[in-house]
Amino acid sequence: QIYSIVSGGYYAADKRPERFGLGFKEQAFSHGAFVFVKEEGIRGPFFNNMDIGGMFIWKMYPDEKVFIDPRLEVNDAEAFSEYRRAMSSPTAFRRLAKRHVFNAVVVSHTSQDGLGLIPILYGLPEWALVYLDPVAAVFVRNNWRNAQLIREHGIDLDRDPVEPVAPNDTLNDTGALALGGFFQKPLSADTMAHNYFNLGLVFFKTERFDRAIEHFRSGLDLAPDSVEGHYNIGIAYELDGNVEAAAERYESAIEIDPRHVGAHTNLGRIYDVRGLKDKAEAEYRQAVKSGGKNPVALFNLGAFYYENGDRARARKYWRKALDANPSFGPAMDALKNLDRRGL
Repeated sequence: QIYSIVSGGYYAADKRPERFGLGFKEQAFSHGAFVFVKEEGIRGPFFNNMDIGGMFIWKMYPDEKVFIDPRLEVNDAEAFSEYRRAMSSPTAFRRLAKRHVFNAVVVSHTSQDGLGLIPILYGLPEWALVYLDPVAAVFVRNNWRNAQLIREHGIDLDRDPVEPVAPNDTLNDTGALALGGFFQKPLSADTMAHNYFNLGLVFFKTERFDRAIEHFRSGLDLAPDSVEGHYNIGIAYELDGNVEAAAERYESAIEIDPRHVGAHTNLGRIYDVRGLKDKAEAEYRQAVKSGGKNPVALFNLGAFYYENGDRARARKYWRKALDANPSFGPAMDALKNLDRRGL
């Protein structure tokens, strides 16, 4: 089985956790989210992710207590372990939310764990999304206490527009800055591109691929040389069923960065499915050459050789994939299958 390297942290085939390669704005602060929380009178207990913990303390202390402190030394080991599980598991989050009686969640989605939490919360009926900007989101518990807030501000990701600016976020140049009430500082093209890209990733992770494509396109209009912009829109096109457009975007990413492992890997897989074996092998080999110890690239080259009858080279690259990541399941399974069959 050939795997696709998917930006946003998982393989297309089975969604096992991998890593990020987004290339977008990794560090940002959402003043706007806390303005919204205060203006709407949202009360705790709050859950927050670690990336937004410092801002939470700055904006909300002493009225509200931070759940996870970004200063690791002040969190006990058990609480941090619970936090890590809750960030990736609906069951673990529900258990934690019940124990702490969370009424609201403030999460920065510009990091791997924060972005991964968005689809978890959006998919749980007891939580409602009421605020979303390019760097943060606010959810509240879906109960009588928050019913009016949800009616007025609830966000449907399938149809509601989301502004590509964070209101009142003068700290990071992601919102308009009023000077004396007469002048507004325009957003830079780079800032706006990041904003569109970040929102695109939210739609991508919640599997609204058409809306992800729309936002990635808007970002690329402002930053046409963004390699990860082309790469991510390529993945969105592919998962939305438009393989031709996906291949074109992977090629664009490679033109900008000839050593882009993910683009070579995914383009190789497209060629492989089309039966263009020479082109597929070339892309897989370039992915390995560029990626060094990237387990997906190594595994895919091994899978290519296996499917074309070269068991020895398949074993070689699957072993290399396992050397690169000893817990890489696909390589483990493939090697076990070879051993079991005596190949």
